[in-house]
Amino acid sequence: MSQISRKQVKTRSSHQCWGCGKDFPIGSSMERQTEADGGQIWSVYWCDVCMDYLSSMPDRMEDDQYNFGELVQDEEYLKFKKHRESGWLLSDGHMAGHA
Repeated sequence: MSQISRKQVKTRSSHQCWGCGKDFPIGSSMERQTEADGGQIWSVYWCDVCMDYLSSMPDRMEDDQYNFGELVQDEEYLKFKKHRESGWLLSDGHMAGHA
């Protein structure tokens, strides 16, 4: 499998995040990744929380390491998401209020 492109987009239709499986409505900010394999081309969409988590762990950046919705089974991801949603963790992985 090879990646053709990665681009941050504002969605024109609803999509599910490849990492967490959550539904996102039209107009959501997501990363679209276009892949090719065996003569077929397709795109998957990743939400900001999943991309921030993967960015904080470079060895996990390749989406072909994950099946659809699989991140929600990762305890480290669940901790990361909880901290992001509570405001304790910024998108760059640093604690809020700390440099």
